[in-house]
Amino acid sequence: MHPLPPVEVPGDNLTRLVPRAASVLDDDRPCAFFFDTDMFRSQCQAILRAFPQGEGRALHALAMKANPIAAVLKIGRELGMGVEVASPGELEHALRLGFSPDRIVLDSPAKTRKELKRALQLGVHINADNLEELARIETLLGGEVASTASVIGVRINPQLGEGSIAVVGTVAPTSKFGVPLEENRDILTDWFRRCPWLSAIHCHVGSQGCPLGLLVQGARSIVNLAEEINASCATQRVTTLDLGGGMPVDYNADIIDSKSPHGITPEKFVGALAEKVPALFSGNYRIVTEYGRWVSAKCGLLISRVEYTKAAGGRRIASIHAGADVFLRTCYQPSAWPHRVSVWDDRGKFRDPTKGKTDIWDIVGPVCFRGDIVAAEILLPRELSSGDHIVVHDAGAYTLAMHSRYNSRQAPAVYGVSNYGNKLEVLVEQESMDAALAMWQAPQTEA
Repeated sequence: MHPLPPVEVPGDNLTRLVPRAASVLDDDRPCAFFFDTDMFRSQCQAILRAFPQGEGRALHALAMKANPIAAVLKIGRELGMGVEVASPGELEHALRLGFSPDRIVLDSPAKTRKELKRALQLGVHINADNLEELARIETLLGGEVASTASVIGVRINPQLGEGSIAVVGTVAPTSKFGVPLEENRDILTDWFRRCPWLSAIHCHVGSQGCPLGLLVQGARSIVNLAEEINASCATQRVTTLDLGGGMPVDYNADIIDSKSPHGITPEKFVGALAEKVPALFSGNYRIVTEYGRWVSAKCGLLISRVEYTKAAGGRRIASIHAGADVFLRTCYQPSAWPHRVSVWDDRGKFRDPTKGKTDIWDIVGPVCFRGDIVAAEILLPRELSSGDHIVVHDAGAYTLAMHSRYNSRQAPAVYGVSNYGNKLEVLVEQESMDAALAMWQAPQTEA
């Protein structure tokens, strides 16, 4: 495991927040997420500002799988964001939150006939994952669904390779996602030529670990294909281009990516697109984006009380109340998904790792398997002790959303943080014991 260095200079917001957070944690609620709603608004606005706007010319969709918290998604909806969903449950969640169907993008490699039929009847934007799915949509449109307002597209795999984290790269030659472009270019063109209901192309090159150049290559691949198809059809058949997501997050620093000189930002991405793929902004295409991780990762923290400390094999160990249940990727693939941590005392005062004596620590979670380690072999203050608090940074995406049922762990509460860390409000209550155990119960039957 190659951990990130501990936090040495906490920001003012964090210094104000942690004492307040520490005051709400106890035996019944030993850990919780804290989500900066002001920062989230800023991230959404950075995307909305960066892309050329015009009535109906762009849809920027929050990836629900990154952070499905209702209060957070409502903020995005009110700012003008859409939402990307990938299951029947996520689609239902989006509808209940008030997203209009034309601002919902449905992506999934395994949509059932029932799911497709409902999406078509609602008028949801659908990205078909494969040629068989296109054939299924064609059958539905020729029979059970008389008409639809849906934008219908096809996801392509431009087979460009992958970023530095292979498991989240989606454009390798053998990726599970999309229609392999180089093997099916003529077939795809034929589909567009004969199916007037098909009007969009989608490509998502990957997630964390994808450099700017790979993101631009992905966009270029769908623009080039669209130009070829439109020329072949002698009309503007492709009118929507879904660029997917993939802007990585800098987990090495506190500063949000939109203000970082090193991070990839919407402004930098749009600048590179304008230079390398100018046809994207010709006015011929409606643009869709889906930036999940980038929008919310840095907005969230997990704060847990330290329950116990001990020594083993010459190393110090601190046990906290969050691990593989919410930091699933970090615990199972620590070299690819590390998080920085910081230590605060029982009243929420920062313990500076650069002052005083330090030890090598493992910060471990409560789940019963050996790899349940949030941060391994990290230099932290020797005085770290039971009752202190561990802050796990940059925890606003793909954490609580991936909550595991292993050990019947209750999902932690989520607090909204605003006004520079001075205001707290409950966004999600801690899961009740009954809810946590509901999955294991026999169905109720009438007497």
